[in-house]
Amino acid sequence: MTFSEKMNEYIELIGCSAKELSDASLISPAVISRYRNGERIPKYPSEQFNALVAGIYILSKDKN
Repeated sequence: MTFSEKMNEYIELIGCSAKELSDASLISPAVISRYRNGERIPKYPSEQFNALVAGIYILSKDKN
């Protein structure tokens, strides 16, 4: 499974929008879009990756 497929799976599972993930992670909507369509993958470890994980975590707590 690719990074974009996994990210889209999490977004669907949580039931959030890309805009909500952008707001929660403080990553621009354009970058979120590039991650979702596979144009870009965050380096690991990096601040971007950590921010993305934190945003997914925050939204999963808020949505449950």
